[in-house]
Amino acid sequence: MNVQIAQNIMNSNKLIAEFMGDIPKYVIGHGKAYDKYNDYSKSWDLLMPVVREVIIRHQVDEGIEIDYDELQNRVMDNDIERAYEEVVEFIKEYNDKQG
Repeated sequence: MNVQIAQNIMNSNKLIAEFMGDIPKYVIGHGKAYDKYNDYSKSWDLLMPVVREVIIRHQVDEGIEIDYDELQNRVMDNDIERAYEEVVEFIKEYNDKQG
C-alpha cells in the first residue's frame, strides 16, 4: 500500500474515532509510543455505528449536505470503501460547520 494512502486512512480513522468519541489504544512499537485507532475502512462492524450516527446527525442538522442516497446505496451494495469515503466527507463537513 502506498504510504500516502495509508496515511490518509490513518487520518480518516482518527477523524471518525473523534467524531464517535472513541478513545485510541496506546501502542508501543518500533521504539515509539503512538495512538492506534480502529480501522473503520475494513470492518462493517465498526463502520455501521458510524453510518447510523451520520444519519442521526444529518436529520438533526439539515444544513449539512450529504448524498444520503449515495451512502444508502453503498451500504446496500456492500461497498465498504465508498461508504467509508461518504462517512469521512460528512464528518469533515460536520466538523467545519461546528467551527
